[in-house]
Amino acid sequence: RPLLAPDDHEDPFAVLERGDIPSLAAVCLHTGTVWRWNRACYGIMNGVPHLRIENRILPSGPSTTDEVANAAFWLGLMKGGAETLGEIRRVASFDIARANFVSAAREGLAASMTWIDDNDYPAPTLILETLLPMAETGLASMGVDSSDISRYLGVIERRVKSGYTGSRWQIGSMRAMKPHGGLGQRLNSLTAAIASRQKVGSPVSEWTPANIEEGGSWEHNFRTVEQIMVTDLVTVSPEDPLDLVANLMDWHRLRQVMVEDDGGVVGILSYRRLLRVMASGDDGSGWGALSVNDVMHTDPVCVPPGMAPLRALEIMRSFGIGALPVVDEGLLVGLVTEHHFMSIAGVLMLQQLDDSGD
Repeated sequence: RPLLAPDDHEDPFAVLERGDIPSLAAVCLHTGTVWRWNRACYGIMNGVPHLRIENRILPSGPSTTDEVANAAFWLGLMKGGAETLGEIRRVASFDIARANFVSAAREGLAASMTWIDDNDYPAPTLILETLLPMAETGLASMGVDSSDISRYLGVIERRVKSGYTGSRWQIGSMRAMKPHGGLGQRLNSLTAAIASRQKVGSPVSEWTPANIEEGGSWEHNFRTVEQIMVTDLVTVSPEDPLDLVANLMDWHRLRQVMVEDDGGVVGILSYRRLLRVMASGDDGSGWGALSVNDVMHTDPVCVPPGMAPLRALEIMRSFGIGALPVVDEGLLVGLVTEHHFMSIAGVLMLQQLDDSGD
């Protein structure tokens, strides 16, 4: 949220009625404080209003070599494309550009792209046969050294031929590490792997997948509850019908569900509590009339995200409970359960057995 903002806002509709161009200061303030990867930015240049999607070639690495190669490809293509194609709006419609943009964003190198001849091409074919030569021409026309052109456009060429992009590397690494650690541990290992490979300077097309050992010893991965908790939670409200919640727990295979009201935890409902309620009824006729508020456990024991996992485990054992909501400044941010501690114990046991075998 912006902390400081001007008080004198223009009425854009009144400005348009006068035949002038509105500044849309509120829109500009919003796009200047909400840093989405791709966002439409409004501006006025030489008296002409326009929308633009800002260039994000440099931070799309993941290595410095990849970043420079991306920039070389883009800048050379802009220069070479302008010289070869002329005014792009005369040879391609906006609908084609929009469809290509959406396809590339969704599919990456697996996308199919429509070119100016109205034919569809696989993205790798279009890049290798048309766009890379165009970028090479553009860079050469700007006086870039031929060895630099060959080096950095070669990075793009090898990446396209291998199909091994930064996103593919990250996704593949996370999948390969899934049997060996939780989400927090895998993310730690992924970040450490990126840092170590960046120091080498090789492009991502030459990177080996990250492995769980790169995240360091277990002490670095289980320091706080925040590192082991789950954040993708299924929550219910106190007014929800109990039969609906019972079905939700069955569908999602949940042993407990957090009861949330305006972001805060007001209760917890376990499958054992549901079984007790069902068993206490004579014929089950009153089941449909109950809501979560009628049977939930109020005032649940909560822990902060910065608490040590061993302390959280002690609390669970002392209260005889299997789950702890994680609350930060009054808001529910995660959940840690006995299942998470069992998973950690399994990982540590396997590591100990491996060390003993060595």
